[in-house]
Order: sequence, then C-alpha cells, then structure tokens
Amino acid sequence: MASIAQVADMAAVPSLQLLRWIHQYGLLENRGGLGMFIDDDNVVRLLRMSELVARGVPEAEAVQEVRGLGLAGTPELPHRGSELVARGHAGDVAALEELLLSRLPRPTFEEHVDRWLMPELRRVGEAWASDEMTTQQEEFVSSGVLAHLYARLREPAHAPLPMRSVVLGLPAGQYHEIPVLTMALALHLRGIRVHYLGAAVPKRDWVSTVIREGATAVVLAARSPSAARAATDLTNALAKVAPGCSAWVGGSHCDRVRNALCTPDSFQQAAQQIADSLGEASVAG
Repeated sequence: MASIAQVADMAAVPSLQLLRWIHQYGLLENRGGLGMFIDDDNVVRLLRMSELVARGVPEAEAVQEVRGLGLAGTPELPHRGSELVARGHAGDVAALEELLLSRLPRPTFEEHVDRWLMPELRRVGEAWASDEMTTQQEEFVSSGVLAHLYARLREPAHAPLPMRSVVLGLPAGQYHEIPVLTMALALHLRGIRVHYLGAAVPKRDWVSTVIREGATAVVLAARSPSAARAATDLTNALAKVAPGCSAWVGGSHCDRVRNALCTPDSFQQAAQQIADSLGEASVAG
C-alpha cells in the first residue's frame, strides 16, 4: 500500500493530478481524497500512466493502455517513496536531471546532500540488492548523478577564493566516487579552488598535482580495508613531499588511514571543517 503523496513522489507528478486521473478516468474502484491509500497493483498502473504522459502520450490513450495492463508478472513495486529509484525505473535522463536540479539547490546544497541525496542513494543500493532494480537501472541513476555533479563542478564559483586549493579524488584501485565528487562540488560552491582528479588515480599523479597546484589539503575516501591501505600509501607519500598539505578522509574506514583526519559523516559539517582548516571564511553559495 502507498499513499497518494508517496505515489506522487515516485511518479514525479503533483498529488492533485493523480487524483484527477483517478476520478476523471475511473482508474481505481475505491476512490478517495488525498488521504487515500492505493494497493500495489494500482500503484503500478499509476506509475505507468505517469510514464506514458511524460513521453507525450495523450491521457485518453494512456488510460486505455493502463486499463489493459495485465499485472500478473508485473515488476515489483519500486522501493517505496524513493524518487531516485522511481527515476531509475523510468529511465528518463531529462526527468532525472530535473529532479537533481530541484532537490540540490545551490544556496543549500550541503544541507540537501545530507537530507536527501545520500539517503536516496542508500535506497537505490537497497533496491538493487533486493532485486527491485536491475543493474542497468542502478547504473543509470549513478551515472546520472555523476554527470550532474561533474557539470555543476565546471560552472564558475559564486565568490571564488583563489588563495587556497584542495585536491580531491580516489586513490588507485578505488572507484566509488560520488561522495568525493559531491564534496568537491560543495567546496567549489563555497568559493574554494578545487582540483578533482577522479577515481583510481595513481599515487604519482596525486603527488605531482599537489606539488604543481601548491594544494593546502587533499580529500579522499576509505570505504573498505583495501581503500584504507591505498589511502595510507598516498597520505604517507604526501606527508614526505608536501608536509604542509593536510589530508581529509571520509568513509567507514577513515580511522585506519595514517597522516590524515576523518571527516564528519555530515557533508555540511565536513565542508565547514575543511573550509575552516584552510583559513578562509566560508562563503555561502
């Protein structure tokens, strides 16, 4: 069962529009208002209706297809209430980008990363692990989020502070880059000069970039024992060649990394601590 509001979130349409479809076209036998609950079969019908209309199919034609929808063998209901899971099922690039723009506004980016983006990404992982999403659907969401973050990182900073720079990325053998790329964008939006290297970056490239840019800090992640070992290899090298460069590490195994500081779990707090460590007053996006 799901409420009208939950289905509206999954379908990315206003609640009142769902109610209009239900009442105007008689899609459900038991009709109610905003407080009504809808069984899983009819949730699937409403999600299909929203997909068809979003593609430009006239409502009257969409209704006919939805009414004829045989629900035996219909895919499981997506992870209830998750907007990213719903976008993964829809596979609509434009709709995913529109969602990310609306949910990650520039002035309060870090707050919305903590409150919306990271919880949503966890739900995507859970949906994939429980076979509610295919690998292709999960990768569609992940690649869409990465593309969104990369595009925004290329935009000019609102109030650049050129005196400090931070190098971010993942050490060799590590590929889960959304959290570190998100931090790169958070610092960029604060006006801090960032150099994002990407995933699985060899140690020599880290060292050369830090020296060339005169970086004040580096940020990386350690989500596993192997990642912690790779991060330690890097931070030990940086401690020798760039002793004035501080290292910040996020992830569940950050405390295993030597010559580094763990970032708080909160992106907002982590970005603030890193900005403070640079000796710069934080600048709101």
